[in-house]
Amino acid sequence: MNIIFMGMKHCGKTSVGKKIARELNHPFFDLDDLVVEQYRVQYGHKKGVEDIFREEGASIFYRIEAYTFNHFSKHEAQLHEEFVLSLGGRTPLNPLLGKSLEQCGYCIYINTPFESIRDRIMKKGTSVLVQNNNPVQYLKELYDIRHPVYSKRAHWCIDGGGTVDEITKRILIQIKELQHGGK
Repeated sequence: MNIIFMGMKHCGKTSVGKKIARELNHPFFDLDDLVVEQYRVQYGHKKGVEDIFREEGASIFYRIEAYTFNHFSKHEAQLHEEFVLSLGGRTPLNPLLGKSLEQCGYCIYINTPFESIRDRIMKKGTSVLVQNNNPVQYLKELYDIRHPVYSKRAHWCIDGGGTVDEITKRILIQIKELQHGGK
């Protein structure tokens, strides 16, 4: 079973995803890293995802992201390899992906409280999310827009409060239930 994590930036997708991948003995991938590499291959130089989005625009970013996701999922399917994938925060909003996320694997939304995300992002201070006149308001607006999208697209929403180990444990219990015919 492929496991796909979605949620806001700094909700724990990568940290939890890596632990889940180790527990399940699956490879772990971060879609943002794959997008950066695809951009480098396509354009001949490296840019981070936030720079690609800001400098190239949403349309080009979403095209690169959708191509990268679709190519990745087909490649992994050909290998018959189960994987764990962490999506970018905006990936579920990508209109070019249609239902391909949900069809590719079991999508889990790590629903981390806004205050925790805000504190993590403000502490790091490197995100374009905080390079705004009112970063907290901007982040809250993004959170309010994205939360219903994540909730709708995910097969399962998990409480993202607590430690990485606590979240991982809750997810592993759910995965085991699914693998044994649970809901």
